[in-house]
Amino acid sequence: MKLLEGPRVVNPSNARSGLYMLVLREAKKSLKEYYPELKRLAASNGHDPEGAATVGMRCSRGLGTVTNAVWFHDKKAPGRTARQMTSGG
Repeated sequence: MKLLEGPRVVNPSNARSGLYMLVLREAKKSLKEYYPELKRLAASNGHDPEGAATVGMRCSRGLGTVTNAVWFHDKKAPGRTARQMTSGG
């Protein structure tokens, strides 16, 4: 997995705002394999890794690779760490 864009906060005029990342990955692998890393990036950038999120349709990019746009919409609750959020604490 490689990030082509982001993580950065975007506020589009036609969709929900949130933390945006454009992910380049192997077409053979499921995006689910990269969820732990994407959630870690969201948490380290002040967004709730277990909150509302959107994943865009995959787009082919070259031979054997695809991109997906990923947004995390909810900000972290004040006073909670990423570890507390991912462990349910």
